[in-house]
Order: sequence, then structure tokens, then C-alpha cells
Amino acid sequence: MKTKILSLLFLQACILGALTLEEFDQLETQQQIRVLGNPPDSYKIGADPEKLLRLCMRALTSDSLEVRRIAAQMLAYFIAGIQTEAPSLIPEFKEEYTQELQHKLLTAMESEDPYTRMGAAQALAYSSSPNQQIEDLLLNTVRMEPNDEVKISTLTAMSVAGYGSTEISYRALEIFKSTQDSLVRHQSTKLLGFLKDERL
Repeated sequence: MKTKILSLLFLQACILGALTLEEFDQLETQQQIRVLGNPPDSYKIGADPEKLLRLCMRALTSDSLEVRRIAAQMLAYFIAGIQTEAPSLIPEFKEEYTQELQHKLLTAMESEDPYTRMGAAQALAYSSSPNQQIEDLLLNTVRMEPNDEVKISTLTAMSVAGYGSTEISYRALEIFKSTQDSLVRHQSTKLLGFLKDERL
């Protein structure tokens, strides 16, 4: 089921690729939100993930908080979906796009909106192979983050993306013990079960 959902998200992402940056810039805020969240049938295309990446990166710098939020969320779905594809189907992005993407995601992680921070952190976790620099950035973000849902979502994305820091388990357990949010408690339980950390 998860693979099918991600495949549908990937297909939706490909549909978005038909819209040029210039055309996207001309849309009203609500139209941009609709395109990013539910692209209309009129945007028919051949799949071009690079165009989608550039479109969402552009949307991350929008003046509208709502547009930035859905762009961060779409990037998280899109990049996670790509990671589930067979190696032969994973598109290769230019290095400068990856670097620009990571820079924009880091900026988005400073947003006042928790759902923008959440999407950006998840997307950053999936944006490259696990490496110490991104691991340190994400763990520091979790330490400073005031919102439990953002914390546990970031830790989950890190785990799925292949990060193996022992701090992930300890932070997840800490959240489980302290949160008053039943959804966050459920998410932390699932993450702890996924990690199967015998040290805990």
C-alpha cells in the first residue's frame, strides 16, 4: 500500500512538471496552492522530475506562508517517493540543484509555521545519502524544536532515510514519555517499534 501511495504521489509530482516557473509565478496564491496540492488535469506532460524540483524550490521562496508550507510538504513526498523507486528509475539531479534545494530547505526550517518546518526537515532527510553534516543539522533542529509533532516526524524521516544515530531512539523515547498529544505518542510508538533499539 505504501509503495502504491508513493507511486501516486510521484505521478502527481510528474504532472506538476508541465508548469513553467514563469507560468507558476503569474498564478494567484490560491491557484498556486491548488496546483501544488492537486494539479488540474489540464497540465498534461511527459514526466520531468527536475522541473517539479525547480517549481517547488521556487514556491519555497513565495511571499505566501501557505504556498511555502505546501511546497515543503510536496518536496517531502516527492523526494521520499523517489527514494522508493528502483535505482534505474531514480532521476539524477544536477549537483547545483541539490545544493540549492538543501539551502532553501534549511531556510524553510526556520519558518514560524510548524508544518513548513516539518516538511522541510523531512525533505532534507531524504535529500541525499545519509551524511554527518545533515545528521547533525537535523538532530540539532530536533533539540531546539518546540513542537512534538515536528520532532517525531523529523526523527521518523531520518530513520527511514537510513540515519542510525543512537540519539534518534533516545529522542523518540523522550517524546513518548513527555508528550500529551495522542497522535504524537502513537507516532513515537511506531518509530520505536521500527527502530527495535535493544539498548532501550
